[in-house]
Amino acid sequence: MEKHVETYYDILEVSRNASPEVIKKAYLVLAKKYHPDSTSLSQEIASKKMVQLNKAYEVLSDPVKRKNYDTLLGNHDNHYSATVNQNSHIVEVSNELAILCEEILTRLKKEVLYSSGHEMSNEKTCNNLYNLFTLRATPLITQLNSISTKDMSNLKPVFYVLYQFGAAYTWTYDLNKSINCLKQSLSLINTYDKNYAIVCQTISDVEKLHKKRNRDALIGKIIIGIIIIGILYMVSLAVFPSSSSNKQSSKPSTSQTQTKNISPKNSAQQKPKKGISSQYVPGEPVLNTNGYSTLTIDNTQNDAPVYVRLWTSGTTPSPIRTFTVAAKENFTVEDIAPGTYEVRYKYLYENAEATTGAKSEPFTLTEERNNNGIYYDQMTLTLYTVRNGNTHMQQIDVSEI
Repeated sequence: MEKHVETYYDILEVSRNASPEVIKKAYLVLAKKYHPDSTSLSQEIASKKMVQLNKAYEVLSDPVKRKNYDTLLGNHDNHYSATVNQNSHIVEVSNELAILCEEILTRLKKEVLYSSGHEMSNEKTCNNLYNLFTLRATPLITQLNSISTKDMSNLKPVFYVLYQFGAAYTWTYDLNKSINCLKQSLSLINTYDKNYAIVCQTISDVEKLHKKRNRDALIGKIIIGIIIIGILYMVSLAVFPSSSSNKQSSKPSTSQTQTKNISPKNSAQQKPKKGISSQYVPGEPVLNTNGYSTLTIDNTQNDAPVYVRLWTSGTTPSPIRTFTVAAKENFTVEDIAPGTYEVRYKYLYENAEATTGAKSEPFTLTEERNNNGIYYDQMTLTLYTVRNGNTHMQQIDVSEI
């Protein structure tokens, strides 16, 4: 914000249209008030005030100097006024854009059915909302870009809307639109933004789902072709079997993956910590909950409880779930979004803190939607030695957990 500049008129305590007589009289009164010989102020303050008064009177008492000074003063006022007006316009447009984004986000969450079997209606809803958003947001974004091209913070609400569109379109048949929306959202944030890596990973996951869906569609067409050929062959033989109805359950199917590992052995000298339950750690964030996959931590063969963290894996890993698993028990983490993850954990002892922990190899949880339902992963990670285990643990420092 630009600060007010004290003018010579302010120093003499007169208005800008004051007459020469008023200026002279004001100067004499103030000079008498602040003269070092007659004021109660300190000599230093009084001297500085007299210097200001003399300089102001020197300029304003001379018609030529006063005219030049008024010109400079007018230019400053015009610049200040223009700056204030521009900033006010930026705030006004940004607020209007934020209100629009909030409206679209609310409607996306309410009107889109985030479950299988509604792909066609969801696509129609998403297209209508996307066209509405584009129509109303484009002129506002254009105005902000023309005023301030460097400040991207005003466009952050647009980022969240486009990312939500990307998520909503995964529940339609148009995954290309999902990928396009996610890429548009990526262009509105800097590479060092905490959301940048998340969006990149989401784009990668949707692209994989898109490839799988295209492959399944091709296989489906081949199967339909074979069926049609078989029917034509049966008709040609004048064989008419009785018709029957075989309905398939619409309950989502699951793709289960059993993952086993070889974990570090407990120290026989340590006493297992008591009173530990299998639960999420209170106060810790629970993130990436918009999926179906599950991860079960099997601690049923160990005498000590464990402190576990589920991390995202990649260039910028971060913890998304934190929980404890009691001795001789297991704990299941549910509703995990598709992505690549790793598990880090340590044993909990009564008389001492663990000095080392363990980290699993990265593993990927996937989801696939088709007409039969949603196929997702159910993974089990065992914290004890098993035969033919296919996930290995790496020893790490406890600070890395």
